[in-house]
Amino acid sequence: MEGQNHSLDHAHESTPEDTLDIKLDVPLPAGGGKPRMTSPRISSFGQATDYVTVAAEHIEQKTGLWPDLFAYPFGPASSFMRDVYFPEQFEQHGTVAAFCGAGGYVTLDSNPYCLERFVHRASPQYGGWRDEHELEAILRGAMQ
Repeated sequence: MEGQNHSLDHAHESTPEDTLDIKLDVPLPAGGGKPRMTSPRISSFGQATDYVTVAAEHIEQKTGLWPDLFAYPFGPASSFMRDVYFPEQFEQHGTVAAFCGAGGYVTLDSNPYCLERFVHRASPQYGGWRDEHELEAILRGAMQ
């Protein structure tokens, strides 16, 4: 089993103020109930580099493997991440696909940097499942 990338930070409520992560040498924004560094708010190459590439470097340092898949925390992706950073900066981040959204099936027309996903413990209305019956319904839907 390989570890992949899920971003540098989720801006958890337990982070009361902006903090410098000494090991990674990047700023972690305060959570305060309103995540600041979530994917929809990433709009510059510097932010995206901290969010994706620095996280990938850390994962490689710990595991010896560079993560080439990314899952946007909370699901949404900014148009900058999806349409600019990932496609234009491949040499930097090495990510071949990213998972976003909630509850759609991947098709041949899907954007490789915004592939839909289903999430365990999420409500079915948000593209998830909580038990084996809801998962079975998702799998049956894929066969149609």
